[in-house]
Amino acid sequence: MTNEQFEAKYQELVRNTMAYLLKEGKRLLASGGIAPDSYEDSYLLPRIILTVALENLKGERQPQTPEGQHAVKNLRHF
Repeated sequence: MTNEQFEAKYQELVRNTMAYLLKEGKRLLASGGIAPDSYEDSYLLPRIILTVALENLKGERQPQTPEGQHAVKNLRHF
C-alpha cells in the first residue's frame, strides 16, 4: 500500500468513525440506560457516553484476521 492509498483509506475511516460516534452517542443517550437529567452540566456524561461508543466501535472496526490482530497487538507497544 502506498502512502497515498493509506491516507485516502484512513481519512475515509476517520470520517465514518465520526459519523458513527455521533449517531451512537445519540442512541446511547436515548437508550434509557442512563438518566441524563441526573448529571450536572459538565463533561462527565459526554465522557461516559463516548467511552461506551468507542468500546462499541472497537468491536466493529478491529481486524478479524490473525495477521491484523497480531499487528494491532504489536502497535500497542509504540
